[in-house]
Amino acid sequence: MIKLTPIGGIGEIGMNMFAFEYGGHVMFIDCGVLFPPFQYLGVEAIVTDYETLLDKYKKIDAIFITHGHEDHIGGLPYLFQQDKPKVYATPYAAEVIKLRVNNVLGSKFKTDVTEVKYETPIKEGPFNIEYIQVDHSIPDASALFITIKGLRILYVTDFRFSGKNKSAFLSKIQEIKRKGEIDLLLSDSTNADNVDESISEQAVLENLDKYFSKAKGRIVTTLFSSNISRVNQLIVLCKKHGKSLFVAGTNLKAHIAIAKRLGYLENDKGCIKPDSELAHTAKSKTVFLCTGSQAERNSSIMKLSNGIHPQLKIENGDLIIFSSSRIPGNEKLIMEAINKLAERGAQIIYSDDVHCSGHANIDELRALIQEVKPRYFLPIHGEYLHLKSHVDIAVSEGVPRENCFIPKNGDHLTYEGKTFSYATTVEKPGRLYVDSMTRELIDSSILKERAICAERGLFSVVLVPSSKNSGKLFVRPRIFTKGVSQSLSMKGLISGIEKKIGEFIRQNNKHRKLNDMKDDIKQLVKREVRRRYDDKPDVAVLIVDSD
Repeated sequence: MIKLTPIGGIGEIGMNMFAFEYGGHVMFIDCGVLFPPFQYLGVEAIVTDYETLLDKYKKIDAIFITHGHEDHIGGLPYLFQQDKPKVYATPYAAEVIKLRVNNVLGSKFKTDVTEVKYETPIKEGPFNIEYIQVDHSIPDASALFITIKGLRILYVTDFRFSGKNKSAFLSKIQEIKRKGEIDLLLSDSTNADNVDESISEQAVLENLDKYFSKAKGRIVTTLFSSNISRVNQLIVLCKKHGKSLFVAGTNLKAHIAIAKRLGYLENDKGCIKPDSELAHTAKSKTVFLCTGSQAERNSSIMKLSNGIHPQLKIENGDLIIFSSSRIPGNEKLIMEAINKLAERGAQIIYSDDVHCSGHANIDELRALIQEVKPRYFLPIHGEYLHLKSHVDIAVSEGVPRENCFIPKNGDHLTYEGKTFSYATTVEKPGRLYVDSMTRELIDSSILKERAICAERGLFSVVLVPSSKNSGKLFVRPRIFTKGVSQSLSMKGLISGIEKKIGEFIRQNNKHRKLNDMKDDIKQLVKREVRRRYDDKPDVAVLIVDSD
């Protein structure tokens, strides 16, 4: 029996990871992170709880990486802290993995990635894998053709057909089908509800050229750090219009360095200038390339919108181009940044004519299903609406509805006797959170505490005992608050609670120490606040040495 299990990436945009099992062997495709919505306070990314995952999958034969985006490789450093399986990746993805691991684990951590060549079969245990190049918004993106004991699977992660690799990709599918039908297609669903026709990279270049021609002042362009094709277009336009290109952002500079090292970067012929020349370059000759297309908290665009960027201040006459799509959930933050930039005098270009999506739309997804003609279909990489829309497309192209599956993360698809069956499970993959300050992993209990503090404030009860291990107080209890109203009513309530805490301690100090009373004091504070305001704050009890 062959078992397929999505670990992440189903019902969400990100955290892509898929497990394949047979005969005691396990392989994974991708190992990504999920970028959290704004209500996840102080969280940089969400990752799988790999310690729990490895309790289930004792030995991983290999991980096959489809491309170098964070939602496909960002979890690897955290997995490597628990185990170090063999990793296969194309050259660009391999370099990004090394960079990511170095950023999280430090330069002393040795990262071994086996670089693959397209259409060269790889065998790991019972798994046979072949990489097929596809077009996406990052170099070296791949689909995978997988065979497991006669089962033939085409795993098509993020892709689009508006690129130079379309013809070769479709020819490869025909070659695969000449040797037998494709049993299962797994396919990217990100744009499965998008009927708009995606424009070509050439059209994007022509539109950007028009904006460059009209611009009188500085041009600021923001994009995804890994979109090297867009970086190349900006280099071409800077050379054409005699402008200087300045690059801001560590991650963006790192991707440009990788592209240059691998030969994917356009020859800039000196138009990329060092930061030190920015202040001395005429505004009409300045192009400022930066991160922040999704309004990430510490990005250059956010700093520009708040007027705190160390290199540049937005002013009248500046043109700001958002050359990226919107990740679902980020729309509000992006619009807030755009409005702040507009208030500072900038003209904003935030339209589909300056970006080519890296994901196939409805027509492209339909064309892939028509070409593959799979027996079974499983949509991946999308929220539920995307997955459902993708199944509808597959059914309209002749795949029986009973042969289409929309699993949840952790559910199983099993293959036996040339038939797939679907089973739900209560063993859902656990998740941890990357703290944005320490970069360490935290669990949901800490997020709950943060949410309570943010919504209801914090009451800190300070107790000073008269002597060590005493139950008596040196001074009366004091309450300090954060994020709490300072109204006369609240101050009166706090004064009353302080007195009640003192009374409680006096009634119990003969047979209990202060440490033993902390939980009761917390409940006393919450109870008294709730009586007045019908809500409970977060409460901390601090015992301070009087010496």
